[in-house]
Amino acid sequence: MLLLACVIGGAVAAMGGGLAGLMGPGEEVVSTPITPGQPFTLSYVQDGDQKYKAWLEVDVSYTSGYDLSGNVLLSENNQPFGQYTVAEDGDGSPVQERSSVTRFNWTSTSVNGSGSASGTVSLFPIPARTASGTVTLSGTIHATPGTTGTLRLIVAKRD
Repeated sequence: MLLLACVIGGAVAAMGGGLAGLMGPGEEVVSTPITPGQPFTLSYVQDGDQKYKAWLEVDVSYTSGYDLSGNVLLSENNQPFGQYTVAEDGDGSPVQERSSVTRFNWTSTSVNGSGSASGTVSLFPIPARTASGTVTLSGTIHATPGTTGTLRLIVAKRD
């Protein structure tokens, strides 16, 4: 039994740097802090046929529940190729267009009528684009009034 556990542990480590590599955002390529209600832009250069994924890191406090909403527009060399709707309230699907929910190290607490939430939410896959093309994510994410804290948009490599 111990030998089996060692073999599985070694395989997991070889595939992605341990369990966090398998379940978390993976190797970060670029990120940007987001101020709710303010436009953001994030760009990276396509590496061959590498595929990427967008994640939203959430660390917020709220007095009567929180709700994050908005659109993320994707373009390559200034030519639009996709749009995703963010709808994150801590209970529902982070992105309306996809069928599964992925959260990593997620916590939500309530203390004396106010709450806090933190974790990393899997938003959407970004398909491989033209090698050496510049891929840009832009948009605005809004938060429920009274929500404070930080948001960060992350683009990471994926399999």
